Amino acid sequence: TGGKVDDVVYRLLKHGNDDDNEVQTEIFQSLSIIGRQQPLFVVTQSVDFIHKDSPKMSHCARVLQLIASIINDETCGDNKQQLLDGADSDLSKHIIAFATHQMTANKNQPLVQNSACKVLVSLSNQHCAAAIESILAHFSTGAIPSYYVLKSLADIAKANPVSFTEKLSEIFTKFTPILALVKKSDHVQIFTLALGRFAEAILKTQEEKAAAA
Repeated sequence: TGGKVDDVVYRLLKHGNDDDNEVQTEIFQSLSIIGRQQPLFVVTQSVDFIHKDSPKMSHCARVLQLIASIINDETCGDNKQQLLDGADSDLSKHIIAFATHQMTANKNQPLVQNSACKVLVSLSNQHCAAAIESILAHFSTGAIPSYYVLKSLADIAKANPVSFTEKLSEIFTKFTPILALVKKSDHVQIFTLALGRFAEAILKTQEEKAAAA
């Protein structure tokens, strides 16, 4: 990209926290339009912006939602493209690590954590195993993990069930030892959701295998 486009995207990202909500909406609509033309550029610029400028939590969440939307649009559905690998084979790992960090490091920031979870789900469209491995690094054996670790696994299971089931034995190795510890109502709720999604992913995988046989 030319320097002018770089500057335009950076300025749009920087002013994405404008006090006027209508201006905010217009800025992110513009970024989405540019993202449809140059998705990889806008995604990487957005990641760099959060790294270097450390925007406020609400602003950060909006940029993460932009990243998730662009990746999902490019990698899901009939017109999917190979977005993150090619010239830089480490790029997908970098963005997965970035999204996992945003989800786990920003404690008690549900806007950011939910938005980072969406980025991980969008990344799982083409990098499911790597996304799951990054999440499981924050799932200590014998300890109940954070709500968002469980939510991200549940959401990936729903979005990409067949790819998800390839990592299921590794996931259950973490889950099984702690089921007896799940007693608080909020823990019960998210564990129930996750296990239900895992079961649905298994059924979906079996259906697809039977249809292909």
